[in-house]
Amino acid sequence: MDNIFRDKEAQEKYIQQRVKIDQLLEQTGAIRKFKGEPVFVISAFILTSQYVEFTLRSFIFLLDSVTNMDLKGAKSKIERRPRRPEQFEKKTLGQTINAIKEFRGIITQDFKDELDKLNQLRIDFIHHLYSSSKSTSELITDSREGLKVCDSILDKKNLILDQLFAIDPSSPTAKAKIDEGTKSTTKK
Repeated sequence: MDNIFRDKEAQEKYIQQRVKIDQLLEQTGAIRKFKGEPVFVISAFILTSQYVEFTLRSFIFLLDSVTNMDLKGAKSKIERRPRRPEQFEKKTLGQTINAIKEFRGIITQDFKDELDKLNQLRIDFIHHLYSSSKSTSELITDSREGLKVCDSILDKKNLILDQLFAIDPSSPTAKAKIDEGTKSTTKK
């Protein structure tokens, strides 16, 4: 198999990033199991929401790469070069979510609503973490709710990817299959 990386430096950067992500995910999973101290569930929510944001950036790249979907307001399909995840490194979660919302057909309203919910939860949570407006028990409740939303988003993203990879995007019937899959997903 050919090396998919442009050069040795890109390959090394990817390997270092994967090691870091794997370590953080393993440790985040471990702290999610602790029930006693508030700092564990709060930390788990912050780390998990950051991971979701990171995976959404890669998700955009995959959506761009796998299929040539219509963009809202586009008069015709426009072939364009896929965006790279690093183009979103300095973007906010909200900006990343808005880029995902540009896609039609495969991105359900339910998924968009979950993304908006996470964005609002995280904004409220981060900006009020140390304020007097929330008690510790409210922060724990918000963290648990946020973790559920994060898990739901990751599950739904994986379902969308399963649909995409089950379809040959160059096929003339791909758009119809994507629309059909979206309808069956939203009925559940």
